[in-house]
Order: sequence, then structure tokens, then C-alpha cells
Amino acid sequence: MPSRRDRSPEDAAEDSAYRAGIGKAIQRLRLDAGRTRESLAHRSGLSENTVTQIEEGLMEEPGWQTLRDLARGLDVEVPELIQRGIELAPGEGGDLLRQRESEARDIDIEEVRARAEAEEREGG
Repeated sequence: MPSRRDRSPEDAAEDSAYRAGIGKAIQRLRLDAGRTRESLAHRSGLSENTVTQIEEGLMEEPGWQTLRDLARGLDVEVPELIQRGIELAPGEGGDLLRQRESEARDIDIEEVRARAEAEEREGG
């Protein structure tokens, strides 16, 4: 995978659109549920700062563990969270989210857990 500096402007724009879409989806689901960032953080086991960074599109692509934790905190399944992000992602960001949604639909919860654990071991 190319480093951030080696990425094309188009790739960077697509990543930014992906982060914006997933962040908006999380924020909308949270607000629809009448929750604060603090309560979502508590329900998902994440820090309020992490929730804020994701909602504002400032965090790199959230890993499977983070998506699973957020979905649990929002009382939705990961594919639904990603689908909402597709609907809200500007431009090409939706393509990255469609890929994530396809991956999420094709794997079972045990595989999501295994991927999340692998990410934790790798430090990501």
C-alpha cells in the first residue's frame, strides 16, 4: 500500500470522501437515536475523542473492530452502518464504502472478530 505521500490526489480525495461518508452516517445514526458523543463512546467502548474524530472525518479509515464497536453502540449491524455511509459519501468515497459493505456482507461475525483481533495485534 502506498504511503500517504505517494498517493495520488484522486486517491486522497476518495479517502477523504470515504471518511466524510462514514462520519456523517455515524453522526446521523447517533443523533437519530438521541445519543451524545459521550454516550456513544460509552456504549461502544471507544473514547469520545475517537468518536469525534471519526464523525468529523479526521481519522484514517476505521478498522473492522472500530466499525463493529460503533455499530454495536448504535444498535445497528456493520453493513447498515456502511450502507448509510455510501448514501452520504460525496463522490468517489461511496466506491470505497461499497467495497467495505460487500466485504461486511460476505463475512460472518466470527470473521469480523478475527479481523479485528488481527488489526489489534498489528497495532491498527
